[in-house]
Amino acid sequence: VKDRVRDWLAKDATIGAKPLQKRPEEQYHLQLSYWVVWDGRKMALEQLKGKWDDSFEHVWSFKAEVEKTNPGSLVDIEYEQVGKKMRFTRMFVALKSCVDDFLDGCRPFLGVDSTHLTGKWKGQLASATAIDGNNWMFPVCYGVFGSETTENWSWFFSRLHQAIRSPPGLVISTDAGKGIDSAVTQVFNNGVEHRECMRHLVANFQKRFRGEVFEKHLWPACRSFQKHRFEEHYNLMYEACPQAMKWIHENHKHLWTRHLFSEASKCDYVTNNIAETFNSWIRNEKSLNVVDLMDRIRQLCMEKMFLRRKIARKLEGKILPNVMKDLNARSRGLKYIWRYSHKDGGSNAEMLGEVEGVTRDLVHWRHTVDLQERTCTCRRWQVTGLPCTHALCIITSIRGYNIEDYVHDYYSVAKFKKAYGKSVKPMTDRNQWSQVDPGFKLWPPILKRAAGRPRKRRFKSAAEGGTKKTTKCSRCNQLGHMAKTCNEYVYDSDAPPPAPPKPKRKRGKKNVTVVPSSASTPPRAITNASTASPVTRRCNQIHISKSGIAYF
Repeated sequence: VKDRVRDWLAKDATIGAKPLQKRPEEQYHLQLSYWVVWDGRKMALEQLKGKWDDSFEHVWSFKAEVEKTNPGSLVDIEYEQVGKKMRFTRMFVALKSCVDDFLDGCRPFLGVDSTHLTGKWKGQLASATAIDGNNWMFPVCYGVFGSETTENWSWFFSRLHQAIRSPPGLVISTDAGKGIDSAVTQVFNNGVEHRECMRHLVANFQKRFRGEVFEKHLWPACRSFQKHRFEEHYNLMYEACPQAMKWIHENHKHLWTRHLFSEASKCDYVTNNIAETFNSWIRNEKSLNVVDLMDRIRQLCMEKMFLRRKIARKLEGKILPNVMKDLNARSRGLKYIWRYSHKDGGSNAEMLGEVEGVTRDLVHWRHTVDLQERTCTCRRWQVTGLPCTHALCIITSIRGYNIEDYVHDYYSVAKFKKAYGKSVKPMTDRNQWSQVDPGFKLWPPILKRAAGRPRKRRFKSAAEGGTKKTTKCSRCNQLGHMAKTCNEYVYDSDAPPPAPPKPKRKRGKKNVTVVPSSASTPPRAITNASTASPVTRRCNQIHISKSGIAYF
């Protein structure tokens, strides 16, 4: 079984102890303890990959091999002296082919985020992810560091700037972290469009302000392409609670609404989900050692670019098929009224037109479309690079006009082929790498591990589809608390009842302002949870033991 475990891990080093525990039972009918399998897995990985303390000595060889096989790639390794030892601190990898293909074939949009490592070192894996014309994830660069501090994020963005420079119309989308917030401004000097993830903004907002008016208008305000549409939703929220809008302006100063997005990137994303896609893509590799993790992500990039290059070779035409399929579906069944005219009055001039209709709430609207300038007053066409429904209504109504002629080049087949024109060159295993001697031994970083067994996966919030677990008391069988914090007590009928246990001290929560649906009534503030009087729970059943003690 030990040899079989080593063979299984040689094929896939990310297999956990629980799947390994099931395989001997299925193949050899052996029931092994979880801890026996865990120790066997640990010994097998040490035989295959070496010890964890010695793995950091291979980072210099990995750097030399990447620069040898992929010339022009950027691999940066940093360390610090702690006592008499040189300890690893952070590492950055940007493959030359990924950077060049991003600049040649992808839209200038980068989603930057980090995820926790689940191995022995509880550091952070940061990444910068782009999107191609097919709205597929495109990894650009990645790195590891200890924690999400301003210093570490400034270092990561400085290496990112060194790798890609500042392409025209560059957009960087991040979450609401303070460290990453100031790092973008510090490195790029306001030379990029800094967008903020709306999902993180809403999560922070709901900790302080709640109400039906925000549920109806906050997300529509974010998705509004026009300024007056944004102001309609914004003014309703401001009238209901001016403090809420003031809090957003003071704490979320970056772009979070579409009406302020530039028209250069041709991307209207209001969330940072593209970075979360990268984190989900490498979730099974986060437990590997640093060198194995960096090399494994390089392999994943090589495989993905190879598969998409095969897809690109089979594509024909001007615009990507998936993009045209979506536009053709949106052009069907349009019940708009449109009128057109020519710019110079001639029959061969480009078309100007106006499109009007009625919303579901019977509100009349009208937009003007310029096919030559590829603009519409709704601004969706300018921001996304794809014709809006108003433009599609005119294009599909005139003979000789094709939809693909009015789609931006970022969605073309030629751009898609450029995005995967270069390949990540293969590398040998670490035993064949060039041995590099830096003159000292590189030790692992000092571990700062919390008590208890670390989690492999994080808990999802309700907005992400997660569910909140409800605890059940084993003493009174009531929901919402445990036996340790249960306020029901046991006493003898002949003795005076003792004082109930003190309620568990809770951390004070921030005040949450709840705005009622009617704007005329003043907002109601929920007081601090720690100052509320304890609620005594009572049990409806009485149990009498043989000794005469009653349990309530």
